[in-house]
Amino acid sequence: MEPTRRFESLRNLRFIPALALLVLAMPASAGKLTQAPAPAVASRIQATTLVKGLEHPWSFRFLPDGRIVVTEKGGRMRLADRNGQVSGVPAVVAVEQGGLLDVALAPDFATSGQIYFTYSEPRGGRNSGTSVARAKLELEGGGGRLTALQVIFRQKPDNPVPIHFGSRIAFAADGSLFVTLGERGTGRTLETATREMAQNPANHFGKVVRINPDGSPHASTPKRPGWGPGGLVTRSPQSAVGRDPSRHGKTMDR
Repeated sequence: MEPTRRFESLRNLRFIPALALLVLAMPASAGKLTQAPAPAVASRIQATTLVKGLEHPWSFRFLPDGRIVVTEKGGRMRLADRNGQVSGVPAVVAVEQGGLLDVALAPDFATSGQIYFTYSEPRGGRNSGTSVARAKLELEGGGGRLTALQVIFRQKPDNPVPIHFGSRIAFAADGSLFVTLGERGTGRTLETATREMAQNPANHFGKVVRINPDGSPHASTPKRPGWGPGGLVTRSPQSAVGRDPSRHGKTMDR
């Protein structure tokens, strides 16, 4: 076992006795997941298998015609079934938690055919980083291809640690994008490093950034000396929801 991993394993053991005491001390009512009243009528969910044979699917979106675009962590993008592959996807670092990540349809996808996606981009040597790209998804036959691809945002600085990339995309009402970025596991060998890097506004580690469709910083980005386009301090968020206040909190995206 590597020294670093052995250190982490031993460090985590010290929490086991405390956790055991905490479980023993919990009242019986602590087993409830929520204090909200039970629904009058139980929900009935029917599961239907739509696609089989996918390899590590990470994200999906429904297209206007009912088909599904799916990202696989290994770097493939597929349509509807396992044979409907999308070409033109850039190279990804598919190691540990890296790979092809989120995918989102532009608000005007029905007319523009534009999609956005995030992935762990190779940055030379062992380095990588979360990047956001946009491209036109041209559907053809049972598959499709990406054209006019542009990388519109790159997480900085580059990092050789292959974990905690994030990431999700959520659209705001004005068409701008919120993108969640992981802190890149910068605390793997130093316990406090992750917290310190994520709290530093000059980098993109552990941040939620808001960018325009072309990747430029949104007008709401804080403009302070030494600050990058990041805002909220996080760890490695993999969920995001955008809401339009003018529509009484209607969900705009995941």
